[in-house]
Amino acid sequence: MKRVLLMVIAVVLLGATFVSEATAQESEGLAAVGLNLHGYYRIRYNNTFDLGWLTKKDDGDSNWWSYFDQRMLLQPTLVIADPIQINMELDLLNNVVFGDNEIERLPTVITQRKPNDLQIIDNVRYGELDFNQGDLLSQSVSDTDRNGNPVESVRIRQLYANVSLGIGYLRFGRMASQFGMGLFANSGSPFLRSTRPDINDNNSGFNSNGGDIYDRIMFGTRIAGIYYPILMYDRIAEDDFRTGTNDVHAFSLLQYVRGIKFADSGSFDAGALIQARVQQSTDAHIMIYDLWAKGGYAGFSLEGEGAAIQGSATFIDHDTVEDLEESGLPTGEGGDKVQASAYIAATRFKYDVGRWGAGLEYGFSSPADPNPDREFDSAAASNISQAAALSKTDPDNAAMQVDFTNTVMQNQAAFGKNVFTFPFDPNYNVDLILWNQLFGPMKNAMYFKASGFIKPLDEMYIELDVLSSYINESYQGKNGEDAAHDLGWEADLTFAYTFHKRFTWNAQFGYFLPGQYFKDVYRGVENVYTIQSRAIIDF
Repeated sequence: MKRVLLMVIAVVLLGATFVSEATAQESEGLAAVGLNLHGYYRIRYNNTFDLGWLTKKDDGDSNWWSYFDQRMLLQPTLVIADPIQINMELDLLNNVVFGDNEIERLPTVITQRKPNDLQIIDNVRYGELDFNQGDLLSQSVSDTDRNGNPVESVRIRQLYANVSLGIGYLRFGRMASQFGMGLFANSGSPFLRSTRPDINDNNSGFNSNGGDIYDRIMFGTRIAGIYYPILMYDRIAEDDFRTGTNDVHAFSLLQYVRGIKFADSGSFDAGALIQARVQQSTDAHIMIYDLWAKGGYAGFSLEGEGAAIQGSATFIDHDTVEDLEESGLPTGEGGDKVQASAYIAATRFKYDVGRWGAGLEYGFSSPADPNPDREFDSAAASNISQAAALSKTDPDNAAMQVDFTNTVMQNQAAFGKNVFTFPFDPNYNVDLILWNQLFGPMKNAMYFKASGFIKPLDEMYIELDVLSSYINESYQGKNGEDAAHDLGWEADLTFAYTFHKRFTWNAQFGYFLPGQYFKDVYRGVENVYTIQSRAIIDF
């Protein structure tokens, strides 16, 4: 709380300093320093029912997810000597849930037994039990997210400089990344797209939980008024500064063609991103290709984006795999080179006349490997690497060794040989339920979406989306046979009303009918529905 107060005071004093110093700076031949501020404050309500069959829990709350959370995003721009700017983005109470939700974690031994024979121990691990400190008589609040993890009250998400040069511009620091429709690079912020996006834009940022942020050095210029070549260097990861073997470098060439006009209302914009990522310790060489284009004429628009990832890396070396096998631990398909060849794509066709509109959208993520043991998961590999490093710090500690063994058993996807599927960016929200709460980002699947909206008043917006989704590689169901590919249908209804041009309240209702895939994989499948609402002040 003290940090929040200090930050607010600093901003106020800084603004006062700008005003008092403006005259003095102008007398020295410098333009006055100015401060521009954009942002929004949002509270969000989510109530989703009938999820117990998916979470596989028997407690009373497993069938009902309900929470309020909030977020304030501030984007101040400090203008110095006109062509020089320093940009910042501050997150205040980023998705902090309402109420007192502080969690106390106590160490314990957790034993799991075979469901069909309780005398047989299936898994033993040294873990923690969580106890919620909030109760009926609570008179305070805490700074935690939906999972009880602590959240910084104030966090600097972006801080970068932008300098206009005679031959282009230079930008350096920590900044958001956005390209095309946001399939691969998505800033999660509506203010990088337009000054006043539609409040329903599910690919902007009023409903986002974060965004893609990079520590980056960028140089760009403009040629012939329409062609924008941009060079970028990103330090994706940095290990001990005394060695560079674990550093991950990204080199990018970004090219845009913007502002092409034809006929009386025609427009065309396009872009291409080529990025190379390298890391010495894993002998990684990954190439990322991303193409985007958008054209419009007389109310019709067609937009599409496709991204591909190709390359290889050695995430778990062969010696480590041999050591694990000698210890009697399974290692799936083994270690050594992991080959990546995955792609994602989406296209959107719309007709918009202002008061009403309709559209179709199709999204696709390449199929996973037909053998699930061969599909590599980088998160699983990271889990094993962390557990291995921890166990080596105290090899005689039985608790650590048990934890390491269980980590290997539970993360067999770390030993896959291929990356054939890749998810959409988490901030590219496809719907309210299936690809937002059940499965997470769209991956190894495809969807078809039909949308329609009307604006009876300038302040009112109503939209209906209907989706049908399919999984590309479904693997086996609970009966040992291949599961079906049909994931089901979903209908999402949005109502939004804006007061005084800056305060918007919206309500959304989603209903999901699970397809045959879920019936093949889970027991007791039920329809899922959600009621959500947001109140947003943007400026």
